[in-house]
Amino acid sequence: ACAGLLWCCSAAPQPSAAPAETGRAQCPRGSGPGNGCTGGLGLLQVSRPSLALVNASRLTMEDDAEGAEAQAWGWASSGTTVGNGWCQAQVPAQGWTAKGSCSGGLRIKVLTYNLFWWNLFGQRGGNGGSAGKLIAGAGNFDIMAFQECEDAGRVLNDAGLSGSHAVVVGGHATAIAYNKQSWSLLASGKEDVAEDEPEQWYGRRGVGWARLQHRASRKVVFLVNHHGPLRVNSGGVCGGQATAYNMLRVIGKRAGSGDVKLLMGDLNAEVNSATQGALLAHMYRVASDWVDAIFASCPAQGARRLGKGGSDHNAVEATFGI
Repeated sequence: ACAGLLWCCSAAPQPSAAPAETGRAQCPRGSGPGNGCTGGLGLLQVSRPSLALVNASRLTMEDDAEGAEAQAWGWASSGTTVGNGWCQAQVPAQGWTAKGSCSGGLRIKVLTYNLFWWNLFGQRGGNGGSAGKLIAGAGNFDIMAFQECEDAGRVLNDAGLSGSHAVVVGGHATAIAYNKQSWSLLASGKEDVAEDEPEQWYGRRGVGWARLQHRASRKVVFLVNHHGPLRVNSGGVCGGQATAYNMLRVIGKRAGSGDVKLLMGDLNAEVNSATQGALLAHMYRVASDWVDAIFASCPAQGARRLGKGGSDHNAVEATFGI
């Protein structure tokens, strides 16, 4: 039921709290890194003033960065930490934020999509290229963030984009694809930021990131792609705040001051989770659908969910004018 213009809700299936089985066929809802299962449908929302919803630390020491350095922007810590162990996180200093504004004539379109790889490709052989066909049918994307993706090249080929798009592999079965005809890669890397709880453990979780410059306008986008820790809504062993702050620290340390900053992915955390709450204090949530979300440094012009294309997640799109 819809209440007013800003909230249109739909029922969301509750994720299973049971731990994952060893075999892929028994995998419960809740996504493992590349071979897990997820399900459910939440709500899609657009964070923009007066815009209604559309239907719908210590980082790991795997710090692999390549490319040009960004102009100094910086991360500011409050001096306190949350979480425990290797993924303990620095709390941002009061006043630190990734929020800003962006406006202009360059329209960019981005996508986040969990591909349900173990099932869609492993068991169903790609389902006739259904995920790629969904992408192709939605129009040309500047940047795409894939989770549970073991071969982004195959997805691009199914979408007819293998000639126009390049791939940045982010680790943990994640990848970023970008239109190489319009964008050049300035830098990229990957860093671990979280770890699954013992009850549903697949391992550590990370971010893959890329810094991309538009060839014509010279404007820069910094993107973080994340597949979050299990159990769903737990934030993993260090908790949701720590997971969020570790990702924000990557943005603070790696992005340039004038970059448009995006954080996208299957967060394995719903809109009311500690993870999304901590991110929302420092970025705009421009779209969300169950555990999938897009956060940005500025409001979006629009967002929509595109359907599942054979996955158990909806692909989610957002557009910006920068």
